[in-house]
Amino acid sequence: MRIEEAVECMSKINLHRILDSYTKDTIKPDETTSRKRISADRDILQTPDNIDKRLQFSGVSFDTKALAFFLIETLLGADQSQLDEQTIIASIISYEKRIIEEAAKPEAFKYKNNDAVNTYKTVMEVALEDDIISDDEKRLLSKLRTHLGLSLNDHHLIQASLNKFPKSENEIHTEKEIKNGLVDLQRRGVVFYCNQCSGVSVYMIPEEIIPGIKLVVGLELSKDAYLLLLDKLTSDALWQILDAHRLPTSGKKDERIQRIQTADIQPSGALNALSNDELYELCKKLPGVNVSGSKATRVDNIIQHFDNLRVVVCNGSADNREIYYEYYVELAKRDRENLLSNKVINKDKDMDSAFEEGTRFLFEKKLGLTLEPMVGSEHADGILKLPKSKELFMWDTKSKETIYDFPNDHFNQFRRYITNSTERVNCFMVIAPKISDKADENAYRLKTASGSDTDLSLISADDLKWVAENWGSHATNGKFSLDVFNFTGVLDRGSLKKRMKIFLK
Repeated sequence: MRIEEAVECMSKINLHRILDSYTKDTIKPDETTSRKRISADRDILQTPDNIDKRLQFSGVSFDTKALAFFLIETLLGADQSQLDEQTIIASIISYEKRIIEEAAKPEAFKYKNNDAVNTYKTVMEVALEDDIISDDEKRLLSKLRTHLGLSLNDHHLIQASLNKFPKSENEIHTEKEIKNGLVDLQRRGVVFYCNQCSGVSVYMIPEEIIPGIKLVVGLELSKDAYLLLLDKLTSDALWQILDAHRLPTSGKKDERIQRIQTADIQPSGALNALSNDELYELCKKLPGVNVSGSKATRVDNIIQHFDNLRVVVCNGSADNREIYYEYYVELAKRDRENLLSNKVINKDKDMDSAFEEGTRFLFEKKLGLTLEPMVGSEHADGILKLPKSKELFMWDTKSKETIYDFPNDHFNQFRRYITNSTERVNCFMVIAPKISDKADENAYRLKTASGSDTDLSLISADDLKWVAENWGSHATNGKFSLDVFNFTGVLDRGSLKKRMKIFLK
């Protein structure tokens, strides 16, 4: 979500928190003016130097700084960099508990140099005597970690071994403290709270701000994106990375991947352990990645590729169509980099069928509707029966890399589907990546040419998925009504909101 989209979902208090991050105005503007001002000031919000200044934590306890980093890392690792409050709280508490538990294990520093760990522990113990790690101490510890070959994860483990993670006596952050941490990050202009959109309220980091934040906090890739990168490497390449970092090289591929992650080796550090020829071969396997350039360029290209991917983890759903639903928008616009790299499809030719199956999953599992069987070889991608009239609702999917303008050959195709049906088609819906304004003309023409006054609605895959995710907050009886889609012309987000309010009461 971009800044201009996020502000439309924010109440006055949350808009004013963002304004407070870079202005000193005592009198705050109204909601409308605040939204326009924040959108206009996006360059101020996204510049890395400004983000760095806003993320300075002078004179606060060390655990406050740590919590801010945990919150940022959690959001950056989430799908579309947004999560609801309870998921964030559960994630932070789970992480802190895990660090404390790992630090207590005898093998916590199994792959680390004992002298390095003891040296770092001594310096940290001194730094934590006053329960505040100053900026100078933070810089010193960072340089010392680099010199000793230790990671930030090692820092947290050593801190926990001193009984000081994330706070004294290894006391974890409370729910209230985590909520306060989220408010503080809003006041620093890096986290937005969207509490006025349909569905669940979410904390999120806007697209424009993400690159600057990653640069400032030193995060090259999210955990899931990094895991995807490591999975693309051969077992021999993983062996080389471990050997270069003086770690045990034995084990199967998944064991080597886990060891690299546990050692907290940065993606750039892992890739630099490979030869330039090996990086060339890896670039060749990644869709859309430039293979030319120096070793450093290839490393940057590979990291950029995985950083741009939208990585979604499906938690073992029994329905194998769920992955198509998760990457529904990418299938609609034929985003081959995301689809191939995430193994959503195996070949380009699989896109159309995957888009169709994702749509069927959406209607059946997300909207709770019963699909009708389809007979013959020429038919729409899906059919539903309207409960009251017993007439039909049909849809067809059109994946496309550009905007869909409803060409004449599709006009004839859809007219055949409608006129060949033995039962009246009440509405026919076309689902595409983005809909051109010109598509309206053929929609109205087809309504007349159908001979049955069939409505012809057009909707983007993004908006249809938005309906699937948010309709429940409008439906008083827990059931979705196809009347929301029964319309001739383009259904955009604004009209869909109005129709859901009317037809889902």
